[in-house]
Amino acid sequence: MERDHERREPEKSPVADSPPRVVVVADQERASRLLPGVVRAGNVTRFVLRVCVVVNMVAIPAGIVTSVTKGEPFFEGQEAWAEWGTTIYQSSQIVLLVLFAIVLPAFLVWVFGAYRVLGPLGAVGMRFSPTSAVLCFLVPIANLLLPMLVMGELWSASGPENPVAEPKKWRALPTPQTIRWWWLACVAYVATWLVAELLRRVTAPPLMIFRVEIAANMVNWVAAVLLLPLIHEINQRLRERMTRAA
Repeated sequence: MERDHERREPEKSPVADSPPRVVVVADQERASRLLPGVVRAGNVTRFVLRVCVVVNMVAIPAGIVTSVTKGEPFFEGQEAWAEWGTTIYQSSQIVLLVLFAIVLPAFLVWVFGAYRVLGPLGAVGMRFSPTSAVLCFLVPIANLLLPMLVMGELWSASGPENPVAEPKKWRALPTPQTIRWWWLACVAYVATWLVAELLRRVTAPPLMIFRVEIAANMVNWVAAVLLLPLIHEINQRLRERMTRAA
């Protein structure tokens, strides 16, 4: 009986050829510790934003009254209306400045916390880290585009998909148009203030500069109104994701 000297190739398992499956186990305990702080930061941000909206709703009409009555006189008592409008508008601008000093840190704390909790909730493949997400709002030039990407990623990754079964499904989720409109209003706000500053440097008429500033208040109001539901909905999606990760 002759020996068979032929070497047989070992059969390959079909499992070995298949790509490895990514399994992400959500850290429910850590997420449950972090999420309440995120929600609180979001609620503080939304409260201050509501106040900003109300103050702008006072500032904008007062500014319009001032811009109209500071022109050529055409009715009796026009100067009194102009003085009233100027006082209200200038006071509201001081209030808005104080509110901005509060809402910006609160918003950045919320962004940082929301990104931080996504890891324990099983989201993988994030483009930004918690720190880099915050820096996107602070670094000049970069903050003209990257914040929109940050908010879009937050929205998609915070979705309530099961992170163990489908850890990367969030990448295919569409982002709402509200995010684009919100960021467009933010960029328009910055642009109008830059135009106002440019007009000051070329010694443009004060009334022209004032009207540009009123336009800035208008787009600032729009940005605040659009951001309010975004923060609420992302917080809600994070809660639902934690529930499904349990």
